[in-house]
Amino acid sequence: IKEERKININEASAWQISEVKGIGPVLAQRIVDYRSKYGSFFRKEDLLDVKGVGEKKLKKIAEYILFE
Repeated sequence: IKEERKININEASAWQISEVKGIGPVLAQRIVDYRSKYGSFFRKEDLLDVKGVGEKKLKKIAEYILFE
C-alpha cells in the first residue's frame, strides 16, 4: 500500500521515493540516479528532466514531495 505522506525528494532513498503514489521502483531509481549526477531538485519542475516524468506524472506526484 502506497503511503500518502510527503517525502523530501532530495534526501529520500529510491525505496522511500517508490512509496509515493504514482512512482514505481524503476522511476524512483532514475530520480535518485539523476540527483546523484546533477544535484538537488529545487522545484517540482526540475523533475521533468528525469526520464519517465512528464507533466501528467508530475501533477499526480507533486502533492507528495518536498524540496528541502
